[in-house]
Amino acid sequence: RHIVRTATLPSRTDERTRPRLTIVGMLVLSAFVLLIARLWYIQIVAGERYAAQAERNRVRTVTLEAPRGRILDRAGRVLVDNRHVHVLSVRPDEMGDRRDAVLSELARLLGIDAAEIRARIADAPDDPVRPVPIAFDVPERSALFVWEHQSTRFPGVYAELVPRRSYPHGKLAAHVLGYTGEISPELLDDPANAGAEPGDQVGMAGVERSYERTLRGVPGSRELEIDAAGDVVRQISERLPQPGADLQLTIDLDVQRLAERALADGLVHARRLTDPEDRGDGRLAAPAGAAVVVDARTGALRAVASQPTFSPEAFVGGIAVDDYAALVAPTAHAPLVNRAVQSAYPPGSVFKVASAAAALRHGFATPRSRFACPGTWRWNPGGQPYRNWTSADLGAMTLVESLAQSCDTVFYELAKRMWEAEERDGARDE
Repeated sequence: RHIVRTATLPSRTDERTRPRLTIVGMLVLSAFVLLIARLWYIQIVAGERYAAQAERNRVRTVTLEAPRGRILDRAGRVLVDNRHVHVLSVRPDEMGDRRDAVLSELARLLGIDAAEIRARIADAPDDPVRPVPIAFDVPERSALFVWEHQSTRFPGVYAELVPRRSYPHGKLAAHVLGYTGEISPELLDDPANAGAEPGDQVGMAGVERSYERTLRGVPGSRELEIDAAGDVVRQISERLPQPGADLQLTIDLDVQRLAERALADGLVHARRLTDPEDRGDGRLAAPAGAAVVVDARTGALRAVASQPTFSPEAFVGGIAVDDYAALVAPTAHAPLVNRAVQSAYPPGSVFKVASAAAALRHGFATPRSRFACPGTWRWNPGGQPYRNWTSADLGAMTLVESLAQSCDTVFYELAKRMWEAEERDGARDE
């Protein structure tokens, strides 16, 4: 029996495959080397830095807004107070590819259009830290629903309880008190707003703005531990906000109410009077006016009224575009203007006080002097008549009584006597 031995020779296929396997093996080895080097860099070289970043991702700091100080009248009665309301805010960058779905579901919950929410987000200042408020004074039930389903249905949506201004007397003393609003980039540069940050509520007019530093409190903070799903695990620390100081004015609530009522009634009455210049229908337009009540003993303001007026409550949480447009429309006669301090008017009967003081000081009258108060007065007999506010002859009266009655013709006579004396003295000096 013959045994034949055969030798297996390498095929041409094996010769072609071996270099390829060598190259693949080198690539795999290189990948492992790069992976090990990267892990060594992350864990050893940059370990502390990445650990700090992970800690920041794990801990979220929430700013706690401080309640503003209350504004009181001279008797300590509250003119402006605070109340806590639920506010829904969003962080679009935390919604990811679910942004459209989240905003649509949020719109259904709030009963508004999703386009309106997107518009509010687009109009908000670009701030990487603060969420964008999109709903104010939300019902507690809706706020709790968002809080409970934040990680599953409302990522990037936050429900907060924040203090906001409350005006228990409505429009009363609106021009004195002013209103608050979200700080603008221009107001951030104002020294009066030192320490304020974008998104803060600051005084925009009236006492709210003039005493911003007094009324504004010190914000607090709360550190929360967040898990990978974005849910709150526990509260790490909390620093409570410090409320602003209360501010007591010299304004008297009762006097302010009477002054505003009298001013409004006076404007209604004036519109029934004939316009000497005959504008249109022949009646006075009388669209606006102001009244100020001062304590003559101390100079303290007891009331400052201006008409037309506005509701400070409309600015709480941000005024609607249509509401603001109505306030600044020409037909509204500028209700945001405090005409007691921001407009110029002829002094009218107020100047009678100065005239009476000059007459007493220079001897043209004494406290017991009596003057006639006819319905009309002439400089010369047969000359042009100058009318009193009433056509009736009120008879003779003292200077004090003429102030109480606001008798125009008494002060016409006093002005004539003082002018004639000045003319005589001037001729004598020459």
